[in-house]
Amino acid sequence: MMHNKNKASSMRRKKLRVSRDIAIEEDNGMIAQSPLALFASQSKDWTPKVPLTYKGHWNCTGVASITNNGITALMTFVDRIERPIIYGGPLLNEYRFEQLHFHWAEDDQAGSEHAIDGVKCAAEAHLVHYNSKYSGFEEASTQRDGLSVTGFLLKVTQVPNKSFEPLTNAVYEISKMNQSSTLSADCLKWMLSINLNEYYTYRGSLTTDPFLESVTWVVYKNPVEISSDQMKSFRQMESQHTGEKILCNARSLQPCPPGLCIYHVNQKTKNNEIPVSFNTRSKL
Repeated sequence: MMHNKNKASSMRRKKLRVSRDIAIEEDNGMIAQSPLALFASQSKDWTPKVPLTYKGHWNCTGVASITNNGITALMTFVDRIERPIIYGGPLLNEYRFEQLHFHWAEDDQAGSEHAIDGVKCAAEAHLVHYNSKYSGFEEASTQRDGLSVTGFLLKVTQVPNKSFEPLTNAVYEISKMNQSSTLSADCLKWMLSINLNEYYTYRGSLTTDPFLESVTWVVYKNPVEISSDQMKSFRQMESQHTGEKILCNARSLQPCPPGLCIYHVNQKTKNNEIPVSFNTRSKL
């Protein structure tokens, strides 16, 4: 469904009948710049008919490669016939895994990009996926329904996360810019340490230049716990600026547009409405 600029800017809202006795408000393609402060009290409870599902993210096929690109630690899979995919939840198609990267700050209470109920954590992991109906990441990034990013806040505690160790051990090996290291393909098993059934979702943007508004965000409510030493692995990485460390690569919180649809998903809730505002196919 195409939305011209006049319709998008007017932010007019309408009721759309999706099934008997169920109607939800469509936001006419309203999208926010990301990241946002997400609050349970300001979101709408919703249970998708098809749960958000991960496939292939923690199997042992191929290997993973992680690189210090001077901005972040970026991980991809190599030697795999098929990429991991996600589907269901707010997604109307399969989305293929492109890469994982991290955002952090010097302060353990400020490094995550999103905030949950007013609280930030030490860092945030972003798993970037692109819509499989497009030829690849570059094309998908210019489409409103092109990308989906699942965000995991990382909270520092006194206890190391054993399932996170393969990643941080590899990060310690890429302290110099352009250095790379390999690790086991099942290095994403740390995702299973939290409840993957509860999250916030909204239409937003990339948090790095050029900040394209092509992202369906999934931000998990509960943080992944890691130790202080594990967090330090990221801060010892050299940046693209000679002689400097990457101490902060997190974008600040962006203003939330009035009327933006933010959904709180918990598979225990009973609301079966469909977030039709995510069903948009027009170019940016």
